[in-house]
Amino acid sequence: MPEQLNTRLQSYDGRCGLEPLPKGAMALPEPTGKHCVGKMRLRLAAGAATPEQAQPLPLTLWHPVRPQVQAKRAGYLDPKLPLQLIASLERPWRVPLEGALRIKTRALADVPPDLAQSWPVILFSPGYGFNVDLYSSLLEELASHGFVVVGIDHPLVSMAVATDDGSVIPAAERPSSEAEQLSLFGWLHEGMVGNQARVLDWLESANTSHFGGRLSLQKIAALGHSIGGSAALQGGRQDPRIKTSAIMDGRVWGETRQPWPHPVLVLLSGDPADPSLNEVATLNPAHKSVDLLLGAGHNDFSDFRRLIQASPMSASAQELAQMSLGTVDHGMLIGQMRSSLLRQLKQQLSP
Repeated sequence: MPEQLNTRLQSYDGRCGLEPLPKGAMALPEPTGKHCVGKMRLRLAAGAATPEQAQPLPLTLWHPVRPQVQAKRAGYLDPKLPLQLIASLERPWRVPLEGALRIKTRALADVPPDLAQSWPVILFSPGYGFNVDLYSSLLEELASHGFVVVGIDHPLVSMAVATDDGSVIPAAERPSSEAEQLSLFGWLHEGMVGNQARVLDWLESANTSHFGGRLSLQKIAALGHSIGGSAALQGGRQDPRIKTSAIMDGRVWGETRQPWPHPVLVLLSGDPADPSLNEVATLNPAHKSVDLLLGAGHNDFSDFRRLIQASPMSASAQELAQMSLGTVDHGMLIGQMRSSLLRQLKQQLSP
């Protein structure tokens, strides 16, 4: 067997049957788990119970699949989002969309979930102004270790959410005054916690329709970045179906003064020290773990840096710092987050 072919067969792409990368293409890191990863997009139908449920809720799922032959790669961004419109939006962060168009995923497209065993579930919520796809490196990695990851794009929080009529709901504009910001983010946060509960309700039916009863609904974790992490923590506090939560670099919105009954993991960039996190740690001494990721900036928890590398744009160290990016190597950071999260998940979701 030619050495080049043997090397490919031993790689993630080769053993999972992904189509070869185009010459010169930049791809996300190869997942390190034993499972191949598929990606599907679904839309949770609009409900009529509350105004917050008036819009459909876009979900992106990363899940274990069986190896294929010449499988297509799943796209990085949601094809329902008109990119020209997104590019014109005023957003909290100028996401390098050209890089998002060029970069290749490691997820298999149009492949059904592997139903050979049961899978624990991770709910994921993004930070303000980001979509769940912008965390694909981490979420593909977690799925490769045997989890079904359900990414929730929250209207008015995510960078852009497509509606049924083809229009786009952008992230809410950040007010100029601190008092108005606190009011807005508190209101958005409540909606995100409610959205998580909607998804948990839906998962009970999806377990039958999409996953053949193979979702371990007694083993559910919630994870998120920034305000999405706060929603993960508060969701676990309010909903007993969530067994453990993790926040990646953010403050905790909502009530923090009551006890936190479930295990919590806090992943922090190199500049931590938020009073709300300190309060949670004080009230939850027996069930909290805090990991400091030195050299990371707030947006390093996403694929932001990798998208810059895949785009024609260049940025100085000072410009990267202004984008809330640190000095850490992104691949190394993914490894650190993987180790911390898998340790927490295995401890809390094991039988």
